[in-house]
Amino acid sequence: MLLFLAGLKQIPVSQYEAARIDGAGRMRIFWQITIPELSPIILFNLIMQMINAFQDFTSAFVITQGGPLKSTYLYGLMLYDQGFKFFKMGYSSALSWILFAIILFFTSLTFRSSESWVHYGDSL
Repeated sequence: MLLFLAGLKQIPVSQYEAARIDGAGRMRIFWQITIPELSPIILFNLIMQMINAFQDFTSAFVITQGGPLKSTYLYGLMLYDQGFKFFKMGYSSALSWILFAIILFFTSLTFRSSESWVHYGDSL
């Protein structure tokens, strides 16, 4: 939220004033000015939250430790169990490299798709 607030403060007020003078409504201003100006921050937050979601471990470990019938047995919890519960460090290391490859794939996919929807202030 702090990043979004900082991004909102970086949008020049003159753009909003010019849009209001031209007769744009609130929704038009939101979709045509606010969202494009915030798109780099949206990209950053999207990538950071995606990486965090893939690495999620703490909530499943603390609350349920895998849950009934492994219903909350996340990949990070399996990685931890293999390494520190069953002492299969090689297997756990291989699982972490797989996790790294998955995160790298989705991050690069997001970066490639960002060319069409992220608008920087200095680009035409």
